[in-house]
Amino acid sequence: SLSEVQVLKVVAASGDIYYLSYRRAIGFDSSLLTQYLDKTSVHTSQDGGSTLHAILGDGESYRNAQFTVTQVRHNATHAYLTISFP
Repeated sequence: SLSEVQVLKVVAASGDIYYLSYRRAIGFDSSLLTQYLDKTSVHTSQDGGSTLHAILGDGESYRNAQFTVTQVRHNATHAYLTISFP
């Protein structure tokens, strides 16, 4: 269903795993803080915990030595991202 959380898993050449998730204030996230609304979260998960690296709005990018992700735009159900690898 389009109203459910969807996550993109990025496995970098180093083996590091990043998760990109688009957050909306519906269902489980109905009380989501405004800083996360309609944005893509970039995070890693390790040993049962999660590390947030960036929160991307339209036109914003997260870059590290392994990849760059940009939230190009969003609508009511999707975020449109570009991902590039060096």
